[in-house]
Amino acid sequence: MNDTELDDLLNQWAAPAVRPEWRQRVRAGLTQSRPGVTRSWKARLSGLPGRGVLVGLAAGAVASLLVVSVAFPQTMDYWGSAPPFIVTSEFTHCDPDAPCKVFSYMTSYIRDGREFATSHVFPENPLLNMHHRLLDPFNSLMYGVTLLLEGDAKVDADRSTRAARIHNDCALPDGSEQVIGHETVVGYKTTVIQQMTAPDSRDTEWLAPDLECIPLKTNFEKVMPDGSFEMTNGRRALGVKLNH
Repeated sequence: MNDTELDDLLNQWAAPAVRPEWRQRVRAGLTQSRPGVTRSWKARLSGLPGRGVLVGLAAGAVASLLVVSVAFPQTMDYWGSAPPFIVTSEFTHCDPDAPCKVFSYMTSYIRDGREFATSHVFPENPLLNMHHRLLDPFNSLMYGVTLLLEGDAKVDADRSTRAARIHNDCALPDGSEQVIGHETVVGYKTTVIQQMTAPDSRDTEWLAPDLECIPLKTNFEKVMPDGSFEMTNGRRALGVKLNH
């Protein structure tokens, strides 16, 4: 099956209808304060001597759990609950004189305004497969350890940015991003955002408001000498699973 046939097949697939209360829960969750688990950790640690040692021990404890992932490869979630949805995506690399080629697949979700990968597959790189098989189940747990070092300000800023996007159809309300249209990707409405990320590169993202503005498609392009754009890398969602 070639890319055109796959696109036709995906366009015919009907995604599950998004219930009205789903969007309300997403918006409510982003505007409410996160349960005070992290704050209580910080409060307790801040009053204890040797806080740095405790943080190091916590990081070491999480690292030691990597061995468990071989026998229990399920995703371990810092929030203690299943992600609201999982997106399966493919990633491509494009050479100037050859068609774009898929080099990896990923499943991911969004929490606290950040995207977390639950699995990676590299068809031509078994060593990377092994690496991610060990690490991916603990991405959100490592995020919990990171919070001890970063503090809540970063989390609040990420959540605030994501909430602003969702309330503004996935575009930042300050007008810093160019909205160039709306398209349906794997059955979900997306807002197409485009911006120059450097003088010689441009990114285009298809962000889904009903999925916390996770990118369902991304094109990375470079500026050519004649002023045209050539794609270098890309991302495309293959499907979405809702965890009701």
